[in-house]
Amino acid sequence: MRRVIALELVGLQKLECDLYDENGKILYEKGTDFTPELLMKLSHAKIFKRDEQDYAEEKTVMVLERPETSTPPEPPNIPEKAEYKTALNVKKIEKLIDNVKEILKAIEEGVPPKASVCLDATKSICEEVYEKCDKVSNIGQLRIHDYYTYTHSINTAVISAIIGREIGFHEDKVRDLTLAGLLHDIGKIKIPSNILYKPDKLTPAEFTLIKNHSLIGYEFIIKEMELPEYIAKGALDHHERWHGDGYPHGLKGKEISEFGQIIGIADVFDALVSEKIYKGSVQSNDAVRIMLTEEAKSFNPEIFHKFAFLTVVKKVKLGP
Repeated sequence: MRRVIALELVGLQKLECDLYDENGKILYEKGTDFTPELLMKLSHAKIFKRDEQDYAEEKTVMVLERPETSTPPEPPNIPEKAEYKTALNVKKIEKLIDNVKEILKAIEEGVPPKASVCLDATKSICEEVYEKCDKVSNIGQLRIHDYYTYTHSINTAVISAIIGREIGFHEDKVRDLTLAGLLHDIGKIKIPSNILYKPDKLTPAEFTLIKNHSLIGYEFIIKEMELPEYIAKGALDHHERWHGDGYPHGLKGKEISEFGQIIGIADVFDALVSEKIYKGSVQSNDAVRIMLTEEAKSFNPEIFHKFAFLTVVKKVKLGP
């Protein structure tokens, strides 16, 4: 499940999806018109949506899907603004997507992906970040902007690496953080497709299972990939929130692993700038404003403030 911020709903007439509370109870049924009274009610609740659904209408949310064997649809036209013009090497993008496909295919088959593939992807991302982060006018230029199934994990890894570099991690730690970001959502691959893609309303047990993707990913990274726990904690903790209202364990503050704190910011940011929450694509400064409405209780304030400064001020000072 993905947390929905009430501000995301302002200006919309309706959604083609259900919204749930933290216990799986439906708060909003798809197709219902938003009224001021309903928006007021939702603004005082913790709201979640199923993040495997695709929505065709411009007003609804487009999100990362579970990998399929069929070719993903062509990406929509993206506005030609500075932050949408990726500075990443095209050949490296193609190689990274191939790497992620191979990683996810192995996990789906229940076997650990090849270490060499994971290391190649991690090295490539770190090289791009260290080479280009100081040269671009906006960190959005270091994302992949096509709405393919496989790019969210890459973008989360890239943004995590940028944050780690910004807050002073040494290169080895940035590399480990990048790998953790790349693997943060792999637990979704182990959720049965009949639940992940269920067209009907989820039962409380199904809702809980989907929320457990972070724990599933953590255990796979530890037991099957045999990677250090501090890397696996990136998958386990990326939905934990600073004031304790996240999942799976409701951790607070620095109980949340450092990698989990950073990847949580990167994951939310990439989701916002990738999805059509408003009538058009959300730009990075708008995404940061949305995150600021939740910042006091969702993210480590020190890390988030540095990330927000890097994202918004860099754009204002250096952007076209």
